[in-house]
Amino acid sequence: MAYDILVNGEDVSTMEVQYAPATTKKYVADRCESLGVEVPDDYEAITSDEE
Repeated sequence: MAYDILVNGEDVSTMEVQYAPATTKKYVADRCESLGVEVPDDYEAITSDEE
């Protein structure tokens, strides 16, 4: 959608809303721990090779 708007000049007010088909919610475990953030169960920790 962003490409169509920015490159092709599509009118955002006439475009159908689209959603990503599937997403994985991820978080950085050590940062959340150091900040005291409680992460919901449906989130997946990012491994060090993904950072």
